[in-house]
Amino acid sequence: MKPGDKVMLVSSPGAQCAPTTAMVVCVYDNGHVQLYDENLGLWIVVTGAILRAERLPHGEEKRDAYREVCLLEQAIADITSPRSIEGEASRWGAVRAAGRSGDSALAIQLADVYLAHNIAPEIRVRIERLKAEAERLTLPCPT
Repeated sequence: MKPGDKVMLVSSPGAQCAPTTAMVVCVYDNGHVQLYDENLGLWIVVTGAILRAERLPHGEEKRDAYREVCLLEQAIADITSPRSIEGEASRWGAVRAAGRSGDSALAIQLADVYLAHNIAPEIRVRIERLKAEAERLTLPCPT
């Protein structure tokens, strides 16, 4: 499995999910796997993940928290229209979270993908700004 993979779960008697509930799989570098209900829980989970990431002190744990936010925002972007409020927010949020996780290359890559979508002009400007910031961070240091 890789981040963003979707799986279909078949419930057994007494299970907490309905048959054919679509779930998003988040796989972390440390091997941790987390499943999120695609239709309901992602919005709640991403909000909690953002609040958690914002509260953490700077360091590896904060970067990891923003990596999780990025994965969740990407999952929401995958299931929403680029012109919906949720779709716009998730696309911008994924690029922002990638940058905050310290992964400028991913921020640039996601920005390029989302700028190719039919997004609103104001969201386009916000994503372009995030991309420019990430590009500045990837420039080689002058010698």
